[in-house]
Amino acid sequence: MRAIIVHGGAGKWLDEKIPDAVEVIKEAVVRGFEYLGRDPISACEESIKVLEDSPVFNAGRGSVLNEKGEIEMDASIMDGKSMNAGAVGSVKNVKNPISLARIVMEKTDHTLIVCEGAYRFAVENGLDIEEDLYTNERIKQWKRLKDEIGTVGAVVTDGSRIVAGTSTGGVSMKKDGRVGDSAIIGAGTYASEFSGVSATGDGDKIIRVSLSFFVNQLITAGVSPMDACRCGISLLWEKVKGKGGVIALNRKGEYGFSYNTARMPVGYMNSRSRHPKIFGV
Repeated sequence: MRAIIVHGGAGKWLDEKIPDAVEVIKEAVVRGFEYLGRDPISACEESIKVLEDSPVFNAGRGSVLNEKGEIEMDASIMDGKSMNAGAVGSVKNVKNPISLARIVMEKTDHTLIVCEGAYRFAVENGLDIEEDLYTNERIKQWKRLKDEIGTVGAVVTDGSRIVAGTSTGGVSMKKDGRVGDSAIIGAGTYASEFSGVSATGDGDKIIRVSLSFFVNQLITAGVSPMDACRCGISLLWEKVKGKGGVIALNRKGEYGFSYNTARMPVGYMNSRSRHPKIFGV
């Protein structure tokens, strides 16, 4: 069964931002599903690009600022069939970091490229560059909404192949050069022949428990995606007192999600659905 699940980040989420978030998540689910029959990698990428292009989420255009008032973004994508993966960290001025992560996966022998090297690689490969990625209005928005919104991610399956991806602007007021879980395969993103997982939340703590890999291993052992996600969030809190959320799909298209924050907007759609289902709001 074809299926897609998308998250808009675990966090506090102000009430007035939820309607906009839900509409963009629905758009991301539909966009990704349109590509799913042709190419699961493109389905994952395109759904995340919708979220990166919206100022509602902490990714791409809506990314929070670091301690120097700059935008530095992380992203990763993984193909569960080939086990190939690509990621970028602390990249600036790239409109869609998830697309750059895909190019790392498909055009290099590397897994992670960071900082100026990632930026130059984006330019070399003709990706959209925006030297002024944020405006004064977005700076004001960041000051008002910091810590209210989180990472974005998607997991897709066409019934045999699973792809997972994650993208973020990171943590408000982070040290410049800091890389979180969204760029780390096994922490923020993981995919195998059995499942795909994308995480969001306290990235430094998500890295310490390898959250996405842990959830994948449970699903591989036969645990349902929903129970696996719940176990993952329990582990995150019990071991390192981490706050966050996680989404997952298995190759049957069965979904799971869990979070220990106030909200985590989630959208899901499969071959039997006419419209995306929304959870976590």
